[in-house]
Amino acid sequence: MTLINEREKLLRVNAIAANLIREMLKDGRAYDENQLRSAVENLSRSLVTLTNIQLGIESDSQEALQATLSKVKIAYNSVSKVKLKQPV
Repeated sequence: MTLINEREKLLRVNAIAANLIREMLKDGRAYDENQLRSAVENLSRSLVTLTNIQLGIESDSQEALQATLSKVKIAYNSVSKVKLKQPV
């Protein structure tokens, strides 16, 4: 992978993570425990992979970065599709 592609993927991971933060902070959201568990797991796995790349532990950084991008997208999708709480 070229440095530009790597940078683009990292910028995409960053943008999705920022959008995820905005989604989580919206008022009136009721998150299911399984949705949150899935999001936290995918974000944690992403963090491990990113640190492994940075530490030189990961042998194929191209594939690892693509996997990280996919996991962050999955985490975002799991919380962005949450319905608003219904008034009681």
